[in-house]
Amino acid sequence: MKLNQFITGCALAAGLMAFAPQSQAGIVYDKTLFSPLNITATFTFDISGKTKRATGTDKDILKSLNYPSGTVLAYYDGDVYAVNVKDGYADDLTAYGEVYVSLYETSYSATYPKSGGYIYNESGYLYVDFFSNADDVYLDDNDAAFTTEGDYTYVWKESAVKNTIYSVSQSMKTSNLTGDAYIYDYGYTTAFSAKASIKGSGKLLGP
Repeated sequence: MKLNQFITGCALAAGLMAFAPQSQAGIVYDKTLFSPLNITATFTFDISGKTKRATGTDKDILKSLNYPSGTVLAYYDGDVYAVNVKDGYADDLTAYGEVYVSLYETSYSATYPKSGGYIYNESGYLYVDFFSNADDVYLDDNDAAFTTEGDYTYVWKESAVKNTIYSVSQSMKTSNLTGDAYIYDYGYTTAFSAKASIKGSGKLLGP
């Protein structure tokens, strides 16, 4: 896989080019809230003695896995999915061994508003990883891969049930993530950093 197949529209010779992650409201599909996962990664390579940089996003990950336009990278219950409501699927990319968001909480709290429902706050350490060929042991056994780690904060909000409907929202933010990356045509990066966030909301059918 060439780098510009993974990092759409980004020419290394042009230096660093920024791609703004696209956000949207949560996706309610099959009675479940899938929250869009936004990733922005910066790759630095040494090519013929020159430093070249490029950036890629969650949309580039989906394109590298051959998902069509309209598919969204999303998070639900510890796994990452490729969700396409129009075409009617939610593929579990974590189960496939391709994309991971692993949260390890170190502190948490919950509050219960008088209006009902609850608010859950969590913070800790996370890993955000991508393996184009589903080989999570060696980066260079993939056409494109990266592993990152860093701190995060997470919030889940849930309202009281009213007329069999209740509202939910979740968000996750990271500080600067660091790690390693590999692209087949260019080798390992000399430096790699990333940002990741989750944000979504929707209404679900109550019990």
